[in-house]
Amino acid sequence: MRRDVTVFHPRTRLQQGRPSWLRMGGLRRPFVLPTDVLEGAARALVCARSVGEGEDAIPVDQIEIVAGREVPVLLLPLGEFTVEVKSPGDETLWTKRVEIR
Repeated sequence: MRRDVTVFHPRTRLQQGRPSWLRMGGLRRPFVLPTDVLEGAARALVCARSVGEGEDAIPVDQIEIVAGREVPVLLLPLGEFTVEVKSPGDETLWTKRVEIR
């Protein structure tokens, strides 16, 4: 048998609703969202982008949140970010500029 690549996936252990390996050995830190960010919506997409980047930029982190379930944390490196919560209909439910130190 011949192969080019072997992929190893670390065992996944959840911390605050996210795989612990996403913390990248402490390079990413948790950002806890307020519990009321859904504003009555059944589900939403949460995106964190570096300040100054447009909506078409690839998010540094993103998660889906669902009403009635625990809200997972975003895992962000040091810096300033715009965190935006959008409904499935693309309506902005919540937005905030945050600094991770």
